[in-house]
Amino acid sequence: MTEGHAPPALDRRLLEKFLNPRSLAIVGASTNTSAMAGRLWVNLDRTGYRGRMHLVNPNRERIGDHRAHPGLADIDDELDAAIVVVPSRLVPETIEQCAARGIPAITVCTAGFSELGPHGAGVQQEFAATATAAGARMIGPNCIGVLNVADGYVPVPTYNITYRYTPGTVTLVSHSGGMAVNLLNRAQGRGIGVRALVTLGNEADIDMAEMVDALVDDEKTRVITLFMERIGDGERFLSAARRAHAAAKPVVALKVGHSPAGRRAVESHTGALAGEPEVYSGVLRQAGVVEATGLDELLNASHLLATLPRPAGRRVGVFTVSGGECSYFSDRATPKGLELPMPAAGTMERLGALVRFAVPNNPFDATGQIIADPGYARSVVDTFCGDENFDSLAVVTATWGPHDADQLLPSLIAAAEASSKPAVICSWSARHLTERSHELLDRAKVPVYETSDEGIDALAGLVRWHHDTGHVGPAARRRAPAADRPTASGVLDEWRSKRLLAGAGVPVVDEVLVDGAGAAVEAIEHFGGEGVLKLLSPGLAHKTEFGLVHLGVAAHEAGAAIAELDSSAAAAGLAVEGYLVARRHRGVEMIVGGTVDPTFGPVVMVGTGGTLAEHHRDVRFLACPLTPAEVDEALRSLRSWPVLAGMRGAKPDVKGLAAVVSAVGTFIDAGRDWLVAMDLNPVIVDSDGAVAVDATVVIHEETRE
Repeated sequence: MTEGHAPPALDRRLLEKFLNPRSLAIVGASTNTSAMAGRLWVNLDRTGYRGRMHLVNPNRERIGDHRAHPGLADIDDELDAAIVVVPSRLVPETIEQCAARGIPAITVCTAGFSELGPHGAGVQQEFAATATAAGARMIGPNCIGVLNVADGYVPVPTYNITYRYTPGTVTLVSHSGGMAVNLLNRAQGRGIGVRALVTLGNEADIDMAEMVDALVDDEKTRVITLFMERIGDGERFLSAARRAHAAAKPVVALKVGHSPAGRRAVESHTGALAGEPEVYSGVLRQAGVVEATGLDELLNASHLLATLPRPAGRRVGVFTVSGGECSYFSDRATPKGLELPMPAAGTMERLGALVRFAVPNNPFDATGQIIADPGYARSVVDTFCGDENFDSLAVVTATWGPHDADQLLPSLIAAAEASSKPAVICSWSARHLTERSHELLDRAKVPVYETSDEGIDALAGLVRWHHDTGHVGPAARRRAPAADRPTASGVLDEWRSKRLLAGAGVPVVDEVLVDGAGAAVEAIEHFGGEGVLKLLSPGLAHKTEFGLVHLGVAAHEAGAAIAELDSSAAAAGLAVEGYLVARRHRGVEMIVGGTVDPTFGPVVMVGTGGTLAEHHRDVRFLACPLTPAEVDEALRSLRSWPVLAGMRGAKPDVKGLAAVVSAVGTFIDAGRDWLVAMDLNPVIVDSDGAVAVDATVVIHEETRE
């Protein structure tokens, strides 16, 4: 997004000019129908564009059956939109001409700008500013523009349209034009109806966040599906995603192109754990976005969210034709958050009357009985549909040949279609061998997937959005007031880190800084005769690996312990600043930290702590500011949650831990202008509360002119 003039909002009226203009100019239209500039108008002709199309080319009088205008100034019509496909050197003056005509919606397909380096980026910024100053909005450059299936507006420059698309309610938004076409064709080939396709290219003006926000108000869009290479304005994107959630419009996203983020501090555990994929995953989940890990999952989850009603819960009843499939489905579904409960007692009784060769279960193996008795399969599926223990249904079939397909599949399809609960069919694909099966399945009125993996992923996405996003709150957030920059910079030692955090309301362990054995003995006696003894060295973040931490030190052991600490420090070449004596705490070890992320700004991390924190990598990231519901959901999502929830009689104070996370969130948010990273590791959680027993804060080195 360019700076300077405030651009007009991308509201429903302006979005419609991009997606379905009443009048359109194609600037740079060509007679070469194999080129991008020729395919645009040919595709519009082929698909029956209902608006007024004007072609601009100063070197032609006619292009196809259309008059060619020398320039935009020669068009006697009010123009809603322009698509620019001129050579890159002509783009700036073309944008000036669009601005002079007052065209509100401009799409620049031409490449050769910011993707090539600083010079191209500068040119791009200049012509984007020209458009903004004229009150216009722009998609691109370096994109294929938009394709509106719902209204039959398909000005695609990269390939020739030779067939009709199937309309629907899923809108695809992509940075990449090539992947957008891939997604669109795969969706259409699977019977997934598409409302529109929007490609953003270099995002010189309209970016992903603003497009998501605009689509929230688009009545024809039910699900917003994103293929993302980047997010420019993280805060704005999260606001748009939360607004989509409030409007009951699921956002499903696949983020590609993860790379290490260079601004994080490796001196902290948080810096080592805050890889781009981890931050993106945590923050997207925080905002209610369903994250996909591949193209098929992206499309399949979007399809279910657009077509199936809300399941009452995450419990799935599974009908299969294979005992091996029962195990396979269970192994794949459970880690995805799906539950496979046993059938209810009444269902077990009814199944018992039907089954001859198997024990009723879930997943249920129909066995070979299905071959001799096709009606049996319908009875079993109907029985599953009525089971109060199941919230949705998956029918998993084999790759039937023509005869068996005609004998068996119609009853299975009919049962799934008649289900009062959300249902999917998974039919393992064997193309060219089982075409009759596919003919029948293609006509099914329920979603059909070619493997159980795809069905599981799709059901998991459906369940995640409906049952794992209750924490998502209003889009508007209030940032913490900016805190004054501390006088120190770089890696603060533990004592200074804790003093800084304690002043910000973060609970830290009760401890004292001493200069020798005598004071250490007094401190340990004050803490009840047992304490933790650490050596303090300037700029040292991690002490354990140097042998500079002694736990459970009794008062009479203080002198010997300090001597050992001094010896370890000397061996490592470390200066001694003093010794920390702290009260000893026992409980669950967690880590709480944060950093200032290049995309999302201040983010908080919480997870399993201790010396193996980086090995476990059981952490969640949240963007600031936080809400209590978001913190609670993040804690429950951790693999260590069963430990926090209480095991073997232990009752850790989860509310106390949540309070630490919230306090750290406020600290990071307030220090966003000077903080690099910080962590509390471990935070000890016991029945009495949660307290940080070690801390590291890293502050940007202050630059001087």
